[in-house]
Amino acid sequence: MPEFKTTRSEGAVVGSKVSPVELEQIKQLVASGVYLNISDFVRDAIRDKLAAIKTIKYRDIDYDTAKKEVMGYFQERGEAYPSDIEEDLELDYKLVCQIVEELKREARPGAAMTECYEEGDALHGYRIRAEARKISDPRVIAKSGRHKAQRIILTGNAEAIIERKLGWIK
Repeated sequence: MPEFKTTRSEGAVVGSKVSPVELEQIKQLVASGVYLNISDFVRDAIRDKLAAIKTIKYRDIDYDTAKKEVMGYFQERGEAYPSDIEEDLELDYKLVCQIVEELKREARPGAAMTECYEEGDALHGYRIRAEARKISDPRVIAKSGRHKAQRIILTGNAEAIIERKLGWIK
């Protein structure tokens, strides 16, 4: 367990080692006026990382109760993404997807979710929800002409689901 030194102010002093290259990059940011000092950079980096990592708490409820809540959610809001339902109702994402698929089958018999497992399988959608044990930082990539996009790489038990199809696909 790391040691923390409490100071007279309402903060704690946390020690960490960084590589010489990282330290030089931080010093350049301070020298260029982006940050007041190294401590300002570290505080900002910690805040950014904490804001980026959002922990979702799930309630432990039975399937029938969850289904009633999901149906109520749709009745109240009309359309919704499964990820929004997951966060707002604090339900497990796979449970929400299972319920949504069941509701689709009840409304439209034969609707089913296709699963892709082979290398090279691709998903194309307007909104795709993904999760994995490790997610790379976004990289800006060139597409056609002036168009750019961002690329991330999901590693370790990665899963992605199309939440909204592309508008031009019927």
